[in-house]
Amino acid sequence: MSGNLKFLSHQETVKVIGTALLRAGINQVYSEGFNPRPRLSLPLPRTVGIESQDDIFSVQIFAEPNKLDKRKQSSDFTESIGRQLPDGCRLSSVEIYDGKAGFAATGVSYEFSVKGEFKDLLKSKVAELCDRLGSGEDIVLERITDAKGRTKKVNVGNYIESVNCSGCVVLSQCRITPGGTVRPDEIIWLLGIEPEMMDSAIVRKNVQWQIKN
Repeated sequence: MSGNLKFLSHQETVKVIGTALLRAGINQVYSEGFNPRPRLSLPLPRTVGIESQDDIFSVQIFAEPNKLDKRKQSSDFTESIGRQLPDGCRLSSVEIYDGKAGFAATGVSYEFSVKGEFKDLLKSKVAELCDRLGSGEDIVLERITDAKGRTKKVNVGNYIESVNCSGCVVLSQCRITPGGTVRPDEIIWLLGIEPEMMDSAIVRKNVQWQIKN
């Protein structure tokens, strides 16, 4: 998701994908009950305002026994669904699994850049954060957990694998665990980057996925 699509909420993003599937004529499986919904999910919700690459959406469809060539079927689906997606959303490939398959993200990287005049400051801040991570120091932040403003303390150092900068560009590799992860805005806060210093949107990329059949 890029461009203006980065401002969509998670539910709105699901709706965009679902609409594309309907227009492409994909025979989806629906839930039961009074308000049936397609069995469609995006396993790694995206924070509003962040662009994303390497995302996965998972949808259950009815099998078509007359189409045995999965490679061709995947290619056909990629083309037909891709034509229905809006600008800023590109489908790179489709994989077909027999039965059900689950997907869990285990790692991700975030990239952003600052304006040129802040390049030296960025370099020193990244070096400082790397020193803290290398020393094994607890890096504890207070995180707001709900609309009522309740907070909890989180040691985000457990989730940051590396932070590097090249010129004005920062790339941070992070872990995603059952116990949680670090948020990209928290990395920016740790680096002392203010909104007016930013020169690009934050991009979530290089997601590492674990597939569970």
